[in-house]
Amino acid sequence: METIHLSANYHQVEVANSNKSLLSKLISRLKISDKELQINHYGIIAFALIAQVCVGSIACMLLLENDLNNVWFGACVISTMAVLVTVLSQMPTRWVLRALFGALLVNIFIILFCLL
Repeated sequence: METIHLSANYHQVEVANSNKSLLSKLISRLKISDKELQINHYGIIAFALIAQVCVGSIACMLLLENDLNNVWFGACVISTMAVLVTVLSQMPTRWVLRALFGALLVNIFIILFCLL
């Protein structure tokens, strides 16, 4: 009777694993080890600086052209400066990437808000 119970539990775990969402499957494939991040640290920093400066400056320009509230401008500047702070203070690569993705989301949202 115990073997039937164990096999039923194994089947439930297998079913639970097969019901993972598409997003969780994608995230599990994108997981990068810390060693790989350290090897590409300077390339990631260069990409983060170039990408964030370009997108952040476009967002700030659109905000100033449309004479929008200073709260939007503050969000744009703070998110852009967060990336620069993580790079210049030599924080771990994961922190740089998290700050970069957060700032890109904020600035792309601001750009879409200004254009629509």
